[in-house]
Amino acid sequence: MPQTLTAPFTTLSHPSIVAPKGFHADGQHVGLKHKAKDLGWLISDVPAAVAGVFTTNQIQAAPVQLTKKTIQNGQLQAIIVNSGNANAVTGQVQPALTEAFWQHGIAAIGLNAGSNQLLTGHVLDQALYGYVGVIHQVNTQLIQQLWQQNLIPIIAPLAMTNDGQWLNVNADHAATAIAKQLHADALYLLTDVAGVKVSGCLLQALTPKTAQHLTADHLVTGGMIPKINSALNAVKRGVHHVHITNTVTQPGTVVTL
Repeated sequence: MPQTLTAPFTTLSHPSIVAPKGFHADGQHVGLKHKAKDLGWLISDVPAAVAGVFTTNQIQAAPVQLTKKTIQNGQLQAIIVNSGNANAVTGQVQPALTEAFWQHGIAAIGLNAGSNQLLTGHVLDQALYGYVGVIHQVNTQLIQQLWQQNLIPIIAPLAMTNDGQWLNVNADHAATAIAKQLHADALYLLTDVAGVKVSGCLLQALTPKTAQHLTADHLVTGGMIPKINSALNAVKRGVHHVHITNTVTQPGTVVTL
């Protein structure tokens, strides 16, 4: 039986959030987003029965692995949710991308961190994020060998620790790590908008100084901030141009030094 929690949690007084009888809910800002609460929890007064429905994919993102392990005994007292879970390009997405390349006459192959130690990483902060990690090594030799065979690798943003633990990695961070270690000429960070916009106007170019000004004045917020940070990290490490755009046929916002 799990221990009963005794911490003095309070119920979140928000009109759109209702905790059922016997439960308490709350949240706080921990820095995953620029502003607003980005970490929440739901707590039962006593240990409660718990169940879950999970993906059947062989490659499962870190939050899935951690949750399955946590609820093995069928009881739980608290659920913690953060807004910083990175997307894992697994399941239907990676095969769909690979198929789209083939349909356009481009030979492609789907890869993940388990492919000859393609992406090696370490845990970012297990207490806060679980098995979310950062990449510290890329098997660039494997990628270059595939290029020599005229194959384009479609790489899932997952890493693996030295002892074999799968890690979920932010897709932009994974792309940036790969581009840096390949000394890429250009990196495209795709999003759902045409680029970085300020007051509705698209920025043609962005430098570190301008980016600092925009973030300090809160002119860019939300998910665009980590995307800009990834772009700046890439150009500072030798990638010549980074494009933030919604299509590779348009330059979008070009990030340079």
